[in-house]
Amino acid sequence: MRLTRQIDQRVAQFYTTDAVLFETLAAFSLSGVPRKRTATNYVQALFASSRWHIVEVTRELTTRALALYAARLDQPYSLCDGLSMVICRDFEIGDVVTTDGDFAHEGFRALLT
Repeated sequence: MRLTRQIDQRVAQFYTTDAVLFETLAAFSLSGVPRKRTATNYVQALFASSRWHIVEVTRELTTRALALYAARLDQPYSLCDGLSMVICRDFEIGDVVTTDGDFAHEGFRALLT
């Protein structure tokens, strides 16, 4: 797989948002101290990594994500999904490391589906 090769060669760059990290930590909120610690350390490592770009959620990005959400009321997108899709378009990212088929519906290539 091309992604695996890029990761192994340390050339892949990754983008995520504050909102995705909020959701990640929320998913671990009831999982007990050891798992919460692991998740916290993981998020802290992302902030320290030169390969990860953490996009700050601004009012302008939220407004644009909300517009996408409103335009796709027939789809099961979350606002966080919409935010990620807006950012992917901004940075011309076509390949998304996700299992979420909603991204494929929007024209992205979901690499884990």
